[in-house]
Amino acid sequence: LIMRWNKGGEMTGEDIIPSLPPASCGVRMDRHGNIYVGIGANMIMEDGKPHAAGTLARFPPTGGKVYGVGDMAKLKELPKRPAELQAYGWGKLWTKNCYWLYPGFDSMHFLGGGQYSCLCASCRFDLDLYARCFIPKAYQFTVGVVDTNGNPICEIGRYGNADSGRGPGSAAPEIALAYCAYVAVLSDRWLYLCDDGNNRIVRVKLGYHAEERASLQQ
Repeated sequence: LIMRWNKGGEMTGEDIIPSLPPASCGVRMDRHGNIYVGIGANMIMEDGKPHAAGTLARFPPTGGKVYGVGDMAKLKELPKRPAELQAYGWGKLWTKNCYWLYPGFDSMHFLGGGQYSCLCASCRFDLDLYARCFIPKAYQFTVGVVDTNGNPICEIGRYGNADSGRGPGSAAPEIALAYCAYVAVLSDRWLYLCDDGNNRIVRVKLGYHAEERASLQQ
């Protein structure tokens, strides 16, 4: 369940995205109230095959819904459009009021579908000041970055051991990850990566390929 309260402690939304699969984890909200949630289901790609990992989704402030054939929000008639997600044990799923989906959110442990879900494996994404999403892809040893419209910007890191990325003369790559499933962002300045595989936390400075400063005028 995703619930929402205002700053006074009053509930303003109860179960605002119904029927999320049990393996779902991670929720964030941007300054406009849009809701970002990690869905415990595989995104169905253009070739009709499900992606191996979980899915990040963006919904409006009013929320949305997840529909399917064998889940809690059953459909009497299947939509005319192709299914967007597939969950183990639940089959194909569709969303309502979803802005976009992004595949590869990992790691999640799907087991037993709608009857039981093992949550031993979990993960968390984060948003920066401008609602850019940083999504861990533990299976790929990287972190995906997308803008607020779901467009891929870049990927950060690749496989490396504990001797990698320790300054001049150290082993490549500079940003090395062995198993990163948790990330956190400080404003638009720093990205923190929890690399369990190498037993360390990596701090990455965020920057831009091109920068320009302009003076403020009254």
